[in-house]
Amino acid sequence: MMNEIKELEKRFARQLKNNFFIIIKYIAHFFKSLGRLFIKQRYTVIFIPHSEKKFFSFNINLFTVLCFLCVLFTSVGFMFFYYAPYNNKKSTLAEKDIYLNKVQADYDIMLDETDAFIQEAVNFENILSKTFSIFSVNIEHDNDYIAPDEDLKNFISVKKENDEVQLNRIEYLHHFSEYMEAAAEPMREIGARMIIPMEFSRNIPSIWPIKDGIGIITSYFGPRRHPVTGVRDFHDAIDIAARHGIPIIATADGQVVLAGYDSRNGNNIVIWHKYGYYTRYAHMNSYNVHSGQMVRQGEVIGYVGSTGLSTGPHLHYQVRMGSAVMDPYYFINMAKK
Repeated sequence: MMNEIKELEKRFARQLKNNFFIIIKYIAHFFKSLGRLFIKQRYTVIFIPHSEKKFFSFNINLFTVLCFLCVLFTSVGFMFFYYAPYNNKKSTLAEKDIYLNKVQADYDIMLDETDAFIQEAVNFENILSKTFSIFSVNIEHDNDYIAPDEDLKNFISVKKENDEVQLNRIEYLHHFSEYMEAAAEPMREIGARMIIPMEFSRNIPSIWPIKDGIGIITSYFGPRRHPVTGVRDFHDAIDIAARHGIPIIATADGQVVLAGYDSRNGNNIVIWHKYGYYTRYAHMNSYNVHSGQMVRQGEVIGYVGSTGLSTGPHLHYQVRMGSAVMDPYYFINMAKK
């Protein structure tokens, strides 16, 4: 039994060995045939020109053609994978270049606006310093810095930027910021000083009584011959001639205490103001306020006319303090003075 098994094993081994050699033989034959086809089998390539020149020819085998095609496809593949990222980077760089150009343009605009601001700041600082001097107000600030006043053109008009120019800008902006911070308190002091005169001027008859300064004085305060009766009398007001219908305004804040008509003054208004002042506006064509109404300085209260004892369109403007009449000429345009 054992001998039969060993005999079968030997037979199987011999058969396997024979089959292996047969396979190797077929493979060798295949490559030999392939070599004969690709190497020994040759082809002639002929180039025939259209002219009468000699034609050109050369021999080539299939193996060389395959090698050439492999090299060609390898080169094309290498160039594609190598230059594709390069083209992407080139496109990205072009986009970045456009963006940087835009940033540069925006930066140039910003510099121009900064330079314009610096020029205005220098002028403002000079004006503000003179204002402080007029009001004798001191500002606690480091005055060692010299603002670029005389050489301002060179300071802000340098075409080629450099570090020094940039530092000059930054240094002045820092200086101006500190100056404005230090000027805040003096400005509040000046404002406090201005409040009292402004409030005072609004509560006394201190402006021209016809809107926009229209009109001329035709009769002043004092003795005169009445233009209608011809009798010499004392003119307790001033007469301002103006076109019919021109607006008349209140010369100070106050309260209307009379709004009506009488044969002498025609349509007329009396306004009471602070500090005991009264103003009368007579010979008006019409009025648009009523007794008890509060009015503001500059508010339209009526219109120029020629009602009552009058020879033509004008405003009879009177100022009283208590029961005493005063020359209105010394009050009109007081705010401008």
